[in-house]
Amino acid sequence: MSPLEVLQLVGYSIGAGLPLWMGIQLFSRRRKLNSIERLLFALALTMFGWHLSNLLVTLHGLFGFRYDNWAPVLRAVDTLAVISITFAYSFLLHVHLLLWANVASNRSLTLFEKFRLALSYGPILFLPIAIYKIWDGVYAPMYSAVNFLVLPMAVWITYVLVVIAATELLIARKSTNLSEQRILRTLAISFLGIGAVILAALA
Repeated sequence: MSPLEVLQLVGYSIGAGLPLWMGIQLFSRRRKLNSIERLLFALALTMFGWHLSNLLVTLHGLFGFRYDNWAPVLRAVDTLAVISITFAYSFLLHVHLLLWANVASNRSLTLFEKFRLALSYGPILFLPIAIYKIWDGVYAPMYSAVNFLVLPMAVWITYVLVVIAATELLIARKSTNLSEQRILRTLAISFLGIGAVILAALA
């Protein structure tokens, strides 16, 4: 097992475990959840689906299974991955728009923010195309099957993370708690770093 394979195995296992734990915690008090917490539950499910699918693909490679024997299973796993990652960043942007309006500004969404919210789910329109390409023809790994969508998705993810980082900084400016300000600014820098890495890796 190579160091990269170990890193993938550990990373995807943790990546699947953490949102699963968060989802279970939210589900246990499902009758008391507010709108943001319900979105967080949906976000946790999509992040779990994304990391679980990557973990299954990694295990498939580690055990040396043939692609032709496992093609239907791998197509299903890739479909889960595409659906999860597409919804995840839309949910993430949705959560931060609500945090800015409802929590930081103590108001409802403006008309412009509602328009931005509707646009944040735009990538879902391309899901049928991606799923069709995954199931069409001879099986190919996900990034090969939907390679024409990888760069647009990388740009979309980077845009979402930049908007989220800006939102974190704006919320930090409104906060009177110095510790909370530092945490929010650290998160903003982290989101920008993650966006840069994703853009570089996928593009």
